[in-house]
Order: sequence, then C-alpha cells, then structure tokens
Amino acid sequence: MSEGSKRVTAVSFAQIAVLISLAVALVGTSQTASAQSGLRVAVDEARIVPLVKAPVTVIVGNPAIADVSVQNGNLLVIMGKNYGTTNVIALDSAGEEIGNLSVNVATGGRFEVSLHRGSARTTLNCVPMCEEEMNVGDSVEQFDKIFKQTTGKMGLSDGSAEPDAASE
Repeated sequence: MSEGSKRVTAVSFAQIAVLISLAVALVGTSQTASAQSGLRVAVDEARIVPLVKAPVTVIVGNPAIADVSVQNGNLLVIMGKNYGTTNVIALDSAGEEIGNLSVNVATGGRFEVSLHRGSARTTLNCVPMCEEEMNVGDSVEQFDKIFKQTTGKMGLSDGSAEPDAASE
C-alpha cells in the first residue's frame, strides 16, 4: 500500500466521522424542532413526547381538550380528551421553558362512521363489526344511552352498581 492511499483512507474515515456527527446533530435538532411545532392526537388516545430533561411544571392551556402526565422523568404522555387545539408548556426547575407544544386533538377516523338521521348523529366504530360509540356531537339520546350502559358496566366491574343499572 502506498503512502498516498493510506492518507486517502485516513481522510475518508475522518470525513465519515464528521458526517456521522453532523447527522446525529441534525437528528437531535429535528426532534427538538418537531417537539416545538405541533402534535396531532386522536380523541381517547395518547402520544408520547420525549423532552431533553425532566420537567418540574407542566401547563395545559385547555385541560378539557388534552391531559398530560409525566412518565420516567422526561416523557410527556399527552391524552386527547375532546376535539380542539391547545398547548402544553413544560418548565424546568429554574422556570425555563424546555418544551412548548401545540396539540391538535381530532377524531381518530380510520374505522369511525357517522350515521345521520335528520339532525341526530350516531357514531359507529367499525372494527370488524360496526358498534355504537360515544362521541361529543352525537345526539343527546344516543350519547346518554351509551353513557348509562358504559358507566353501568364499569360500576359492575368495581362493585359499585346494581345489575339493573347496566341493562337500562
């Protein structure tokens, strides 16, 4: 092997090391940027957002739209509660902002079907068969019917309801 080929090989490895370092830096930057921009969460689902360090304070702009919990120190678990847009701000122990995220909560939609009878809406979840589900915007009668059945069933499982409550 000649002296020139050794030098080209050494330079090639140095260049590769620089490119890898740049790639790692860009990936870290893009994760931070995406955490600063926006996040889509489906109603009744959760998304995980890693932060660079553990937050001491987490603020939710509108708690009726989303809820947040902190897991394992620096992971935010954002749960979609209702349709709409809100924001989540995370602060460190010095009160410095370590995350500011716009959260858009929308319907999951993949297996959801809306059935309209006049102005009354019923939402169906069609996996694999279509079954009624409870969604904000459904007719009051439909919503109340499913709400009673759901709370009755939950009450039976924890022993707080009478069996007749689940059958209404």
